[in-house]
Amino acid sequence: MTDANLATLTIPTFSFPDIKLSGNKVERFGHRQFEINVVITFTDDPDIVMAMSSREGYFSTFYIVKSKCVCVASLKDYPVLYTSKPSQFKSLVALTELRWLNHPLMQLEDLQPSDLAQSWQNKFMFKAEDQDAGTLGLRTPQIGALHAISAEFSKSSNIEPSTVVLPTGTGKTETMLSTTIYHRCDKVLVLVPSNSLRDQVGDKFKTLGCLAELGVIPEGILHPAIVKIKKGIKSVEEAQKLLDKANVLIATPQILNSRFANLDVLKTICDSCSHLFVDEAHHISANKWNEIKNRFLGKRVIQFTATPFRNDTQSLGAKIIYNYTMGEAQKAGYFTNVQLEPVEEYFQDTMDKSIAEKAIKLLKQDLKSGLDHLMMARVKTKVRAEEVFELYLQLAPELNPILVHSDLSKTEQTRRLAYLRSQEAKVVICVDMLGEGYDLPNLKIAAIHDHHKSLAITLQFIGRFTRVSHKEKLGTASVVVNIADSGVEGALQKLYALGADWDEVLRRLSENQIEREVRLQEVVDSLKGQGDLHEQLSLWNLRPSCSAMLFKTECENWNPDAFSDLKFTCDEMWHSVSEQENILVLLAVSSTAVKWGHFKDVKDINYKILIAHWDSERDALFIYSNDYKGFKVDTLAEKLCGDSTYVMSGKQIFNVLNNIEYPLVNNLGSAQNGAISFTQFFGSNVTEGLSAVEKSASTLSNIAAMGYEDGNKVLWGCSERKGKVWSPKAGSIADWLLWVKAAWDKVVSGASDEANITRDFLRPQKIDTPHTHMPISVQWGEHLQQRNEEGVRIFFGAKQLYLYEVDLKVTWDEQTCNPIVIFESNQDSSKYKLLIDSDLSKGYEYQLIEGEPITIQVGSADPRELIEEMYLDPIFIYYADGSFSYNCYWVEVKDNIGIYDAESLSPVEWTVDITKESMGANQNVDTIQHQTWQSIEEDYDIIINDDDSGEAADLVALKSLPDKIILSLYHCKYSHGAEPGRRLSDLYEVCGQAQRSVRWKHVGLPYVYKHIKKREAAWKAKGQSRFLKGSIAELESFKNRSRTTPIEFQVTIVQPGLSKKQVTEEMLKLLGTTELFIKKTTLAELRVWCSD
Repeated sequence: MTDANLATLTIPTFSFPDIKLSGNKVERFGHRQFEINVVITFTDDPDIVMAMSSREGYFSTFYIVKSKCVCVASLKDYPVLYTSKPSQFKSLVALTELRWLNHPLMQLEDLQPSDLAQSWQNKFMFKAEDQDAGTLGLRTPQIGALHAISAEFSKSSNIEPSTVVLPTGTGKTETMLSTTIYHRCDKVLVLVPSNSLRDQVGDKFKTLGCLAELGVIPEGILHPAIVKIKKGIKSVEEAQKLLDKANVLIATPQILNSRFANLDVLKTICDSCSHLFVDEAHHISANKWNEIKNRFLGKRVIQFTATPFRNDTQSLGAKIIYNYTMGEAQKAGYFTNVQLEPVEEYFQDTMDKSIAEKAIKLLKQDLKSGLDHLMMARVKTKVRAEEVFELYLQLAPELNPILVHSDLSKTEQTRRLAYLRSQEAKVVICVDMLGEGYDLPNLKIAAIHDHHKSLAITLQFIGRFTRVSHKEKLGTASVVVNIADSGVEGALQKLYALGADWDEVLRRLSENQIEREVRLQEVVDSLKGQGDLHEQLSLWNLRPSCSAMLFKTECENWNPDAFSDLKFTCDEMWHSVSEQENILVLLAVSSTAVKWGHFKDVKDINYKILIAHWDSERDALFIYSNDYKGFKVDTLAEKLCGDSTYVMSGKQIFNVLNNIEYPLVNNLGSAQNGAISFTQFFGSNVTEGLSAVEKSASTLSNIAAMGYEDGNKVLWGCSERKGKVWSPKAGSIADWLLWVKAAWDKVVSGASDEANITRDFLRPQKIDTPHTHMPISVQWGEHLQQRNEEGVRIFFGAKQLYLYEVDLKVTWDEQTCNPIVIFESNQDSSKYKLLIDSDLSKGYEYQLIEGEPITIQVGSADPRELIEEMYLDPIFIYYADGSFSYNCYWVEVKDNIGIYDAESLSPVEWTVDITKESMGANQNVDTIQHQTWQSIEEDYDIIINDDDSGEAADLVALKSLPDKIILSLYHCKYSHGAEPGRRLSDLYEVCGQAQRSVRWKHVGLPYVYKHIKKREAAWKAKGQSRFLKGSIAELESFKNRSRTTPIEFQVTIVQPGLSKKQVTEEMLKLLGTTELFIKKTTLAELRVWCSD
């Protein structure tokens, strides 16, 4: 060097010495590495040079010495660095490795956390990013969230937990950092769900992330002292020492609640911290999280999440103060696109290989295109990780795959992940390790070998791959998934729908959840305006059943505070009132002596809830309670809405049963006229009660009936005396409000005639002899119909089959009229005669007349013999006259059935053998089914050959329209003669099949999908497919769309043996019976294809 040299030097990172306390350490950052232009001049000491720069502050003048052995006592007020290699001292350049010998920041080593927090005053600047102008700054969602948090922090009363919703990739962590600095948070506890996220978030808090680079804080800001709690804190003294030294504590709830940390330690930490930040807050309702959260009552608690609903779909229990939607994030360009890359592999032993081959192909294509992409393969266990790792080593060793899981040491994990970050390794196989919070934008291909069960976690996982980076060349993200995997269930199915636009799916799915949550939040927030109930329990978690007493009101305003005028028998009571929503919630607790003994201190503790809502538009008061009597509901209603308030008792309450088709009474109660007597009827003996009501011998008091309304199965109940209505479901308080308003609207519409209401009710009558009309259809019992088909096993002797492999058919003994029920699979058949005789012990008996005995196993219960199953869940037999029966009970249907309009028959020119029905897997062209398929080929998007035992129909066809999905079932039946004619036998079975198929409307398209998927897998194993058009992937897409799109149901009977010209009145009556049943239970029109 000459006397004065210009040089560019690299100033190394500086951190204060760690403070180690019982296995944990307090870390404090000084500044990052940076380059500086300097003028270097010699000093009197040949081993010391002086460097001067234009930079203000410490680095305007500093010194560099040859080695750390050089005496620098005279330079104590200046920054001093030394060369790690003395040989480089005479030629200082940017690549020269310098190390710290003396840093002026060390003078601030003993600053207390409170001093550091105070130093941040006015150091934060709200500076917005402008990509077009190339200006760095905070993103729009970060600034919005900061303002929302600031507004919340400005309140000095009614302090409660808040939630900030920021989609993955929009800068959640930087928002936490900004909040800490801007609000000078003295001591913050940050809860994270995993160790890896603890380390990542901890490092961000230590360095303050990219806030300085964005220009929102100065380079020279004093950084917070942080501690990443990795070891259990064993004593209050240890906890206090950490608290005395740190501004920010980052921990998992597991370590704070570990067996090494007693409750006093947790209490000390929570009492000392001024703020609680919860990252990835969809975990917050887990017990360990809640225990910590509840210790921050009255303090600032902010929950940060991209998914504002828990892993179990329940709410987070905190109001959303800021919600930046996924749609907004995508429009702003914070995400890349996500491309679904499906594989369809049914065989377990080749699923992984198919996924891996597809993912590797995509990665190689991206790398060849010059994209800096990496791939992650996700599995659910360490054993699976080892298996999949070996597969990738075999398929693509040149991509240097690595394996990461929690059994590896922290050092080894860091080493392997560094290998990934440097892009030496292109593939990582992990067990959720790189999920929440892991930030590596280069990860652009996800190979999902095992599916997440939780929607929240899936959104987080996929979110890893949507992140953008302006520093590297990145393209579209891809997710490879096996859509034939049976593990793809629940809400995840929307994500894995082939052909779906994943951007739209992700956005719509997440925002719909948020929309429901926001409505519930509005109700819950409004209830916190008055009263103390929200201080005792979470109003978010109220789950009232769909039940209410209905009152008519005449008041201009209600007075919810008037409940306090009444004296209730309880030990303690809390309440909440919503002025905006006109809701009152009361919670009372009472203790009573136990009934099973005499003890002084042993009591039964009972909690009683009441929800009242006054609807000013309807002039109505709705009250739900689990103890109407204890809350003196009739008197309470008058207090709330005035003396003119009256319960909607009387016949009008039965209007809730209006418009129910085929109403079958579950139970009813009646009071005898002229006597003080009340009788309750259940099951088959409801007929006796209905008859008494219609003969005016008794008055209907309460009733519950199931049936069909608007083409859907329903159950409604009501009580005439109490003015009460109910349905067998429950939901949030917001759901209850919707339900009770709909119930009121039914009650107040229409006339109130008790006899008319019960007149059309179906009445089971016990019979001593079989019904004399021919049975045409048989259906599984009500409970069995609702079960998943793979959850029900049918045994023919010792041979086991699933429900979807077994068909039910019915014929009869023409001489005795006893029905014969046939249980049939492709290889097996068993026949039972249903004997009906008053001399039998039960009045009926199922007699095996052919084949192996049938036993039925539901779920994990013990198999039951047929007679036992029929007693618990009897099959239904339908007859040609429209009536039906179960066991020895016959139900007459009094509808004016009429006849099918002969003009509606649709003749077809048949070019096949009309005595041949099924084309089979080999697609025999000379069959009715084949010609039907060819005729409808262009009308549908998907056509499935479901012909076989256990079928939904011979052909199942679907079409997607903008406003609905059409589900059309075609039931084909061969002709009993070579020529079309007027044979009634040609219609009996196919009409029965058509009637039986209405169940597929009510179980829903997801159930249909499962049914087809199981049957398709069986054919695939033989190298065949049931799909004549479309695929299982497309069917899955339809199923997913059906969750938000209405289904139009269609039924078509195909019988070439029926001649339109020769059709008889008896045939049209049979078709009329079928048409009416299908119309009333599904709203579908029956179509009939025949011959001319």
